Amino acid sequence: MSGVAAVLEWLDARQPAAPEGLRARMAEAVSAPATARLAAEHCAAGAAAPGAAPTRGAWLAAVLAAAAVVTMRRVLAAPGGRAAAYDLLAADALLTYACEAAAEAGLDALEATTHAHDPVRLAELLRPEEE
Repeated sequence: MSGVAAVLEWLDARQPAAPEGLRARMAEAVSAPATARLAAEHCAAGAAAPGAAPTRGAWLAAVLAAAAVVTMRRVLAAPGGRAAAYDLLAADALLTYACEAAAEAGLDALEATTHAHDPVRLAELLRPEEE
């Protein structure tokens, strides 16, 4: 099973299930190449030891949080309209699910996730990427 498929399977197991439109937006964000890059950076920065692999829950949290950031960046790049509202809902849901996945992994993973996405860090992550 691919990484994206594993994340989507985890999302689909949540109850109650997300409405189809919201689920589609989340799936799009999880599948984005920018999400994979940002999640890899987050996992590398949070590794307990050089070369250490994150736990499954910490990895899920990193991917979901990265997808939230990617979605918020899209909103900031092209604000307005109903599409932006759906994207904001998706970003909120993704970051909430990231905290849920981290909590399932344990206190250390939850603390790392909330610290990595506190308001100051989130503002830094949402700055436009330099080309």
